[in-house]
Amino acid sequence: MTATPLSFLPGVHAPPVSDVAALLEAAQAIGARVARVDLSAVADKAGLLDALAAALDFPGWFGRNWDALADCLGDLSWVDAAQVVVLLEHAETLRGAAPDDYATLLEICAEAADALAGEGRVLAVFTVPSGH
Repeated sequence: MTATPLSFLPGVHAPPVSDVAALLEAAQAIGARVARVDLSAVADKAGLLDALAAALDFPGWFGRNWDALADCLGDLSWVDAAQVVVLLEHAETLRGAAPDDYATLLEICAEAADALAGEGRVLAVFTVPSGH
């Protein structure tokens, strides 16, 4: 019997706070690209898009709008890893300050994860509250 390599499930997830360290360890062990996005000071769409662009090293053509975010997350061709794990840290800050933007972000992440899964790649996004 051949062992199946560890893989993250594509999509948007909310891990228990106690599991964040184990999640990071597992991601690093399998060579996944880990992007930690600190949302503690993000209160709007512009700040969110800037934080994501920095954490994921988006290309220069990233247009800092929802369509461009969907294009980048659904592509990730510049990332040299089959699995990309994104931690949206302090997610409740953005959810409280800009709930519509937060909902749009999660929708785009879920759609991008589905698109990449069809190509055999994994985008796993985790919403991580403060205190992890």
